[in-house]
Amino acid sequence: MAVVLALGEGTAASHRAAVGLWGVRGYRCSLLEVSQARAAKRIPGVIVHRARDLRPGHVTRVGGVPVTSRVRTLVDLGAVAPDWLVARAMEEWLADRLVSIAQLRDAVAHHSGRGRRGVGVLRRVLEQRVLVDAVADSGVEALLAAVLATRGVPLPAHHHLVDGVAAELDYAYPAQRIAIEVDGYGVHLRSREAFEHDRHRQNELEIAGWRVLRFTSHALRHHPDRVADQVTRMLQTATSPPSPMPL
Repeated sequence: MAVVLALGEGTAASHRAAVGLWGVRGYRCSLLEVSQARAAKRIPGVIVHRARDLRPGHVTRVGGVPVTSRVRTLVDLGAVAPDWLVARAMEEWLADRLVSIAQLRDAVAHHSGRGRRGVGVLRRVLEQRVLVDAVADSGVEALLAAVLATRGVPLPAHHHLVDGVAAELDYAYPAQRIAIEVDGYGVHLRSREAFEHDRHRQNELEIAGWRVLRFTSHALRHHPDRVADQVTRMLQTATSPPSPMPL
């Protein structure tokens, strides 16, 4: 707020600082980074972007601080951050229903050809979405699809409904009766009731002939090759003939 007041009207927190204000799980930002529509002043220790196309409709407030909207933040973020961070913020905000695919595509169309740095990154991230127009229930659920696709593993069905079990799986290979679940640490331990329900649900799936693989957000982010290998080997066991019984 001090920086915004010092730089005057038309200033808003933006880029990485805006991501920090809006919030992305596990992301922390100590940068002082803002955008201005008019000629940018300079303050030591503050990153100031000149953004001639910054309009009042692109700015809102978080805790009283003017900040670029989530959609505009994703456009700007590509100019200063790698694709993976743009994709991570986008998928989390999509999962939380804070932005939509239609809004992001409209933003790409609006800013294309206007010299807005970062719009190309957002366009690329959207075009490379493995889920295309489908929205995951969490950022890490979307990450699983990307992990498998980039490693050549056949893509499972997303949000598959299992008849007779009253279960919607995160992902599934229905023909092989293989279920894949993505476990966020906080989500599945949020209450004793949720913990018990997850165990009951998995038991019902096993009884119905399904085999279940479970992956955590830590495994997907830090051991993606291991995740892809385990899915591949599970698929292989479903297509390979059974081993002969020892005599």
